[in-house]
Amino acid sequence: MASMEGACAIIPGFYFRPSDEDLMMVYLLNKLFQKPFPPYMIEEYDVYSTEPWNLPNNTRYSQDGKSYYFTRAKKSSPRSMRLLRQAGDGCWHMNGTNKKIHDRNGVHVGSTTALTYLHGSNKKKTRWVMHEYRVDHSFYRNSNPQATELVLCCILESGRGEEINNYSGISNNRSDQVLVPAESHMNMTVSKKKKNTNRRSGEVFVIACQQYGRL
Repeated sequence: MASMEGACAIIPGFYFRPSDEDLMMVYLLNKLFQKPFPPYMIEEYDVYSTEPWNLPNNTRYSQDGKSYYFTRAKKSSPRSMRLLRQAGDGCWHMNGTNKKIHDRNGVHVGSTTALTYLHGSNKKKTRWVMHEYRVDHSFYRNSNPQATELVLCCILESGRGEEINNYSGISNNRSDQVLVPAESHMNMTVSKKKKNTNRRSGEVFVIACQQYGRL
């Protein structure tokens, strides 16, 4: 198997800076349905098992210090859509409403949520923020209820919030070389066209079956 360094040497001078649409359509959906997607850039790790500063460093190819992970988030119950976001000695707290993500035809395929890490029993706001990407629940209609859900997390340390002194932080090792998604994958990138409000909600599942199959 080729190493990450060898693969990323193919295209010098680029960084890994995917859009929300890239992360949903090229990475998360293909990971969920076990379809090919560009390797090396996003690793699997149990993000909710520890504090964000204890996560493995994978910012080497990120120009803005962001780390990307696939993880399985626990649900409050198998049939519930609510996720449990306790992590180490703290929790990830939602900052606001979800941002919907649509495919190139304007169909809602998922969403992203902004969260801030609160540390300790007094829930001090830290500098760590996350964007959590989730596939729309319509993709799970024919699947058995599961205790966990596959999500994609983008995590970084911002300049706001309280600095916690008992960690060394994720180092921001950079490189001037990065692997970017191949054209065969990028042709699935979402268009930013306005959503067609006349589209029936059932078409989400029809398109899912046609493009990805059923879970």
